[in-house]
Amino acid sequence: MSASQLSVVAYGHGKVNMYFAVGAPEANGYHPVASLYASTSLKETISIHSTKNTGITLSAEVASDSLLDQMQQDGVFDLSVVPLDSRNLAYRAAEAVLHEHGLGTHDVAFRIHLVKAVPVAGGMGGGSADAAATIRAVDEFLLKSSMTTSLLPDSAYHRIAASLGADIPFALHTGIAIGSGVGDQLQPLELPSTVEPLPVVLVSSAQGLSTPTVFHELDRGRMHGDYPPAEDVLAVPDGLLEALVADTAPIARLYEISRYIRNDLGAPACTLAPELTKVLGIESEGLIASFVSGSGPTIVLLMDSAEEAQKLASSLRRRGGYAIAAYLQ
Repeated sequence: MSASQLSVVAYGHGKVNMYFAVGAPEANGYHPVASLYASTSLKETISIHSTKNTGITLSAEVASDSLLDQMQQDGVFDLSVVPLDSRNLAYRAAEAVLHEHGLGTHDVAFRIHLVKAVPVAGGMGGGSADAAATIRAVDEFLLKSSMTTSLLPDSAYHRIAASLGADIPFALHTGIAIGSGVGDQLQPLELPSTVEPLPVVLVSSAQGLSTPTVFHELDRGRMHGDYPPAEDVLAVPDGLLEALVADTAPIARLYEISRYIRNDLGAPACTLAPELTKVLGIESEGLIASFVSGSGPTIVLLMDSAEEAQKLASSLRRRGGYAIAAYLQ
């Protein structure tokens, strides 16, 4: 394939935090956390295409049959909110990869095309998924176009990811991992091949929430006693880790997992978007637990089976909601 025809495709998965304990802000303004990341079956598709014009350009579309597609068809989501310039994390990721190879944007001519499926400002790390996939895709593109002689090491991928955002190192991978520090220090959790992925329904909202705003509300509320205070020692409970790897009856495993689900950003997100409490209060056959994904407003409904997840998602859509059945990997 000639350079003029070259294209590379990569994928980035949205995430949820099954456990998210947040400490008091440090002097630099960042919060230490104890997180259990889980990637979802919702994924962004990133493709890199050669162009005739020098530099990096961006384009985007909404994935069909996705949560974003549901919202766009209902007129509550406009793709124009996704910046197609240097403000986009994918663009910044591409620049960082070029820099690692001693290159600049003037040395290349390609377009980054985003196929968006993960809710924007939904607490699922869609932008982080784009950036992580772009890191890999651009590196492969440079190799295939003979602009470099080798791929960057994984350590460089992680360094680039951590420099762009706390969630991006996890987005480089799929599966489940413990996150510490600001969430960028990762310890993967290996699940036995015999355990099933966790079935969920993801419910989106027309109102996006800014992650810094939700953290600010958490700090404000803790100062006034509205939320439980920050803990001095942050750790993902051993019980949750044991439940995730337990090769027991699926329903028993799911109920044991649900005992430990926690998100310190859930209550602040509900303060900022009170309508979330209605979704969190849903009662349905097969529903085991409900919680806010990251900084919200996406809600995760943990189900006892994929069949019940499909039924509930369909029911919510018929009632005017934005919902999709998925699973945590």
